Amino acid sequence: MTGGLDWDTLRAFAYAAPGAGAVARLAPAVGRAADAGDPVAQALLQDAAQALAALARRVQARTAPLPVTATGGALRISPLFTAALGRALPGVSVQQRDHAQAAARYAERHLG
Repeated sequence: MTGGLDWDTLRAFAYAAPGAGAVARLAPAVGRAADAGDPVAQALLQDAAQALAALARRVQARTAPLPVTATGGALRISPLFTAALGRALPGVSVQQRDHAQAAARYAERHLG
């Protein structure tokens, strides 16, 4: 899918068109591999959870110790990712939502 595993090829894959979307499309495969016990895939999920937790802590440091709710498609790739995020960011509320439906409800309430 990437055209190779060397750094230059992977960097071009990640930053060229289609870019981040192409990388995101790899997430389900990583989740399946992690669920099957692949240690490299499990480490990727752990690292991603740590990075997301660090981002949330940086936001909290700039604002206040606000509660954190995590939602989105990345949280569906593997229960291992959700568990890793919970360990990395104690107190995080992980919710599975239909974002289009939530946006429609918000618009209906606030825009009439």
